[in-house]
Amino acid sequence: MAATAPARGGTPDVPPPNSSPAPSSGSGGTCFPLPRVTVPLTDVVDLHDADVLCGRGGAALRHSGNRTYRQLVNMNKPLYSTCLKAEKLKISRSVVAAIREQNGRFLERASGADPEGEGREGAWYDIGDKKAVEKTSQALREGQPKLRRKMADLEVVTGTSSAAAARAL
Repeated sequence: MAATAPARGGTPDVPPPNSSPAPSSGSGGTCFPLPRVTVPLTDVVDLHDADVLCGRGGAALRHSGNRTYRQLVNMNKPLYSTCLKAEKLKISRSVVAAIREQNGRFLERASGADPEGEGREGAWYDIGDKKAVEKTSQALREGQPKLRRKMADLEVVTGTSSAAAARAL
């Protein structure tokens, strides 16, 4: 799911809040720590292609990092809808980790800067991994009733299980 990022050098500016692996939920899976961030996290003026812009407006919709983010979220929605709660958090963290591996940041505009949200002048700041995972979990939940109906229809037509229907979507 996550693409491999080129090796990064230098000392990280800020380590992620929780850099140790989370305990397993008993399902045998391992939760990997989020990668260390090597790009500025506050007073950001230069946006990178891998950055995800939080908020509304054309800038967030058109930005290449947001497109990549939406694609990752949409690829994981069927799996997310069939998982238990503990596994859902792992999926959300993996989407955030995939963005972070590309040196992407989850940026929100500092208050008072460019209220129209058109990507012009003004500083941005990284919202941190906790808020990024929360945002990702919300994005993965959007449209779930419609997706579940689609999966149920696919189960009826093909006679497959929910997991197989999720993979088919």
